[in-house]
Amino acid sequence: MKKIFTILLSIFFTCTILSAGVTPEISIDSITTKNLDKVGKNYTLEIIFTPKKMSIKNWKFGFYMPRKFNQLLDVKNEVNPNLTMSVSDASDKKIKEKLKYIYTKSGKSLSAGYTSVFAPAKAFKLKKNTKYKITLKNSNQWSQGNYSSVAQSLFLLYYRSDSSDCKPKIINISTKPENYKIDGYDQAKISNEIKNQLTGYLRNSNSNASLADNYSIVPTPVSIEKTVGGFNFSRIKSINIYTDNCRNLAISSIKQIKIALKKDLRIKSKLNREIPKTLKSGLLFKKLNKSEIIKKIRKDIN
Repeated sequence: MKKIFTILLSIFFTCTILSAGVTPEISIDSITTKNLDKVGKNYTLEIIFTPKKMSIKNWKFGFYMPRKFNQLLDVKNEVNPNLTMSVSDASDKKIKEKLKYIYTKSGKSLSAGYTSVFAPAKAFKLKKNTKYKITLKNSNQWSQGNYSSVAQSLFLLYYRSDSSDCKPKIINISTKPENYKIDGYDQAKISNEIKNQLTGYLRNSNSNASLADNYSIVPTPVSIEKTVGGFNFSRIKSINIYTDNCRNLAISSIKQIKIALKKDLRIKSKLNREIPKTLKSGLLFKKLNKSEIIKKIRKDIN
């Protein structure tokens, strides 16, 4: 009885010790989407990764991505009819194996919803400090248009024993924004287009081109009149803000105006609670009653 207990105990600890080994660290080198047509419907996803701490023999790879990588072939709607999946040595294309979309014995997929799990069709050992490439080619489930739709929350399941009794370990694989590359997406180009568009808006709303160049953030009010020598904000060092309705005008609004004047135009400002009768310059905030608004509208129409 003692011998049987010793044997059973040794089997238990063999499985436990193998499962409790050092969790290998997986680093992501790149996650790339390559569009295969102009409309961006068909694309190829490539993930290059490196096991850093140890070699891994028995493994599965998975991630979350709002796209499907299973195959559904019917007359009305064919999902990924030409999809091919593989894992290979990134530096040697001859070392390659097919990947399969994983299902359990009961017929239920481990790949639930937008979480996809893959495993090599045959034994494929991942060697320590060797780069590997996972390729999912010719998917017809629409390419990614932004970072929210790329492969994320990557993980690797591995077994330290070939025994089916041992549960797999899960390695969560972290990624960084610089790991991702979306074919056709150039951030520098997009930023430049946005800048040019905003500058165009400002130039179209202001006749003074130099003003648009110097103050590309704050457009000039429509009612400003251009003087003979031109209008230049740099000539104004300070300005008074007047309001006859200071109590109802939010203090936060006045504060934002003062901050904008200081930071955007380098103009100091002071709030005055009373409006002088002989006011010639400054920023005036005055509450209009309904009759005054109606008179102004009629005047503008006529």
